This record gives sequence, structure tokens and C-alpha cells, in this order.
Amino acid sequence: MKKLQKILKNKKLLYPILIIFVLILIIFTLSFLLYKKQLPKIVDIKEKAVAYSDGSAGIVAWDNFNGNYTVYNAKVDALNDNGQYLAPDLKYRGGTWDRVVYSYNSSDNTPCGNIFYMDRDKKVARTLHSDFCIAKTLDEHDIKYFLGTKYTGEIAIIAYSDLETLATIKIPYASSEKPIWGEMVASNWELTKIIIPVGTYDKGTTEDTKLRLFLWDVEAGTLEDKTPANFNCMEKIRYGRSYNYDDDNFYIDCYNEMGKYIL
Repeated sequence: MKKLQKILKNKKLLYPILIIFVLILIIFTLSFLLYKKQLPKIVDIKEKAVAYSDGSAGIVAWDNFNGNYTVYNAKVDALNDNGQYLAPDLKYRGGTWDRVVYSYNSSDNTPCGNIFYMDRDKKVARTLHSDFCIAKTLDEHDIKYFLGTKYTGEIAIIAYSDLETLATIKIPYASSEKPIWGEMVASNWELTKIIIPVGTYDKGTTEDTKLRLFLWDVEAGTLEDKTPANFNCMEKIRYGRSYNYDDDNFYIDCYNEMGKYIL
């Protein structure tokens, strides 16, 4: 206290101290204003996602499974629409007691192969990026594997958690004119047999491009055209395709006729 009183009485020491204090205050204020000015602004908001003016985006998901509240988040790239940044769209792929899986779109080279994975056991979230588009969750009870597709005709069974590829095969019939309808696949419980619709059902469809049904025997690594004779299910196949465990058959409902085709 006595030293402080001496300093205050000594003007030679007081003025330099005041000057230093003012300079520190000015530097702190300018630094704060500059930092605040450089902070990116929110330019788009969607459910569970937000985009910023610097081209970045954030995914934030709340989870209250069994009353255990957790916030999962990840930083990703925003969508770039001619210079306008947009938040990604999240698609729910399924959830169990230990995981929740979303896919989201982006503007990079894998716009349809992005995963937001929430690990409820470890209470962490991570993003993964596959070269394959995420067509459909295959095991809808466990939410472990998805069917990945490429426009080149390649398909694969891939793990959501680490992108481990269990099996892959190419469908020669598939092309840009004859797409793989991944969201319409049907599989058995063990994921050893999968029915994949490929082709088109437009009015101008020809014999070379019409919708066909291929059976992928995953264990044997074979692909077989199982299209029934006079198959004319068209878009109605979207609403009826299933696997029956008891008789090991795939059933296709067509035009509201249950089990019209048995594969």
C-alpha cells in the first residue's frame, strides 16, 4: 500500500503507468472488435443444421435417449449454390439403443455419401464420407449396414460406423440410362441375398432399358437376373417388395396384388 501511495505521488512514474494502461485498454478493445468483426454470420438455418458466411456449416442434434440428454455436433462444409451458402439437409437413417445415423448432402465430390454418426455408448459424434451413395439401410433393426451405389453400376454393403466394406459387385446392366433403384432393394435378414431393381419404367421404356430385378448372392458373389416373365410392375414395386424368412422367398406386390411375383 505504501509503495502504491509513493507511485501515485510520484508523477514521473504515474504518467508512464497511465499511458501503458490506456494502450493496453486500446489494444484489447481493438482486438475484441476485430475478432467480433471476423466471426462468421449465420446465413441459413435448417433442422439440426446451420450455415455460416465463411462457407462452413454445423450439425447439432439433441438426444434424450432413456432420459440421458446429450448434444452431438460436428463441423462440415456448407452447400455452395452459386456463391450462396446453405445448410445441409439431414436424412434420418435409423437408430438403436447405441447409435443414431443420419446422412447429409454436400457440394463436394461425394454429395450423397456423407454420414453423421451419433455413438450413444461413447457419447460422441463423427462424420464419415463414402465414395458410394447411401441408397438404403439394409438391416432396419440394427442400423449397421447400408447399400451403397455408384452410377457406374457398382454396389456395396458398407458399415455405417467405420465404412468397412463387407461385399461389392458390379451390375453390367446398370448405366446412367438404367439407374439402380437402391431405395427399393429387399434383402434377407442375414444380408446374404439382395434383390436390386435396375432400369426404367417410363412410358418410352424399351426392352433394353426396362426395369429388371437382379438377385445378388453375397456369399457366392454372383448376380442373377430374376425378372419374372411379362414383368409389368412399373412404379408400383416401390410399395411392395419383401422377404419371407419361412420360405426363403422374395415377394413383389404389383398393382395392389399381394405377392403377384415370387422370386
